[in-house]
Amino acid sequence: MKATTTTTTILSALVAAALASSSAPHRRESSSSSSSSSILEANPNKQSKMAAVMGLKTSNYQQKQDAGLFDPGRYKVQEATRCQGGKVGEYSCENVDLLGHLTHEAMGSQTRAGNDLWGWTHTDGREFAIVGQTDGVAFVEVLKDGSLTYLGRLPTQTENAIWRDIKVLGHHAYIVADAYGHGLQVFDLTKLLALNNGNASGTAGAGGAGAKPKTFSTLLDLTAWYVGFGSAHNVAVNEESQTVYVLGAGKDGLDGACEGLAGGGGSSNSSSSSTSSPSPSPSPSSPASPASPASPASPASPPSSSSEPSSSSNGGLIMLDARNPAKPTLTGCAGQDGYVHDALAVTYRGADARYHGREIVFGCNEDTLTIYDVTDRAAPLVLSKTTYDGFNGTGAYTHQTWPVDGAALTHLLLDDELDEENRGRTPGGDTHTTTYVFDVRDLTAPRWTGRYTAPVKSVDHNQYVRDGLSYMANYGSGMRVVDVSGVAKGDPQGKTMREVAHFDCFPDDDAEGGSAEFDGAWTAYPFFASGTVLLNCIERGVFALKVNRGSTSSTT
Repeated sequence: MKATTTTTTILSALVAAALASSSAPHRRESSSSSSSSSILEANPNKQSKMAAVMGLKTSNYQQKQDAGLFDPGRYKVQEATRCQGGKVGEYSCENVDLLGHLTHEAMGSQTRAGNDLWGWTHTDGREFAIVGQTDGVAFVEVLKDGSLTYLGRLPTQTENAIWRDIKVLGHHAYIVADAYGHGLQVFDLTKLLALNNGNASGTAGAGGAGAKPKTFSTLLDLTAWYVGFGSAHNVAVNEESQTVYVLGAGKDGLDGACEGLAGGGGSSNSSSSSTSSPSPSPSPSSPASPASPASPASPASPPSSSSEPSSSSNGGLIMLDARNPAKPTLTGCAGQDGYVHDALAVTYRGADARYHGREIVFGCNEDTLTIYDVTDRAAPLVLSKTTYDGFNGTGAYTHQTWPVDGAALTHLLLDDELDEENRGRTPGGDTHTTTYVFDVRDLTAPRWTGRYTAPVKSVDHNQYVRDGLSYMANYGSGMRVVDVSGVAKGDPQGKTMREVAHFDCFPDDDAEGGSAEFDGAWTAYPFFASGTVLLNCIERGVFALKVNRGSTSSTT
């Protein structure tokens, strides 16, 4: 199908914005050859890796635009349907029923292309989705039966962007985009309560049945617009400390976040391990004894010969105090290990007693799992950097991580976004999705202990774990639900991990048995008390799903 003029204009602008953002000072353009077996072989500098990834994805978007995959009217809303005979309409499935669906076009997007996703639950139990799109975010209410109601949208602050990310603290959404000058949007989600077409009981709400969706103003309806940085790739939060972590930021901010900030670059007190094969894990009852243990009040002090503080975040952690959502306040930066693509931030109560009560960040830093102690925002420490064999003996592109066991934090699952893609460029290379297992009971010496290989071919993107199930958004193979409950119970190699359910929102590659491309699922959100799972897919919109294995109200 030929793309329309409108679609071509919008997507061309989006592609140009992505390339402009990727050439911000903290990113250097890739010079890798398309004939190379790895798109990153010509990019030894860590900070150049993201530019290569962005270039690859931008090319993928251009190809989809040319093929008409973002054309108006291309996709229809799929009615709620049980999975029967392995199908829900055109979508393959197993143990997953479809409760609701909205296309990006139905959610007001002019670019009709999606990205990230997060959820919010009001104190009265009503559930809402914040659906990322290339031209903003859409707000959707998830009704008791799992059906979806589009309420309105918040446009992008500056330019369109392939990459947009959202997290929630309290009743505020914190939104970043990899678009020049975008900064941090802070939006009060209680504004949605008066817009509903149906409340938690399923009756007409204050907005009235059939109420017109509202487009919020980026000038008048934000609680705050923080401009200490411009473009940013990702955002993470620690609910307990009310801290927002901006990740992968450019130097295009109006205030110059981190410039001249005391201790802005932090220091390194890390162990570093390079691993070509998984290392054996000690038993849970007796983890390896860490060197020089320190009390919880004062864990590992900065080394006497620490690295010089940087004058910028280098695309690393930018830390904001969000206790007052109307005035996010810069408290520190950690740039000593460069670009951070994604992160998990916690007030730590895991197995390593030296760090109980400390603010610990698990960073996905392009080719390593990097662990920080950022309790002292003015002097953040790198505790460890650990790599693994994703491709040619190192991480291809360390993308995202989540614990298998919640606050216990004994083991992490880690996604690598380019291992499958790079293997696919090698003759006979295996492109089945691979997930890596890490034992992190010693924060100063994590171990890569195993890997899980999926039964289908695709690239993994984001995953979140609830009640022993990992909800993996694996691009072209959609959402794959994997039982990971055995990992923390004596199986650090991941041998007991197995797929128990799936919903594939990208049927286009089914005939070829899957592919290592960047199509389909971006994020699955499994944390609603109702058990409804949301899946945001790049081309076809947001899906509300029921996984038929039971669920509880846990959000670990």
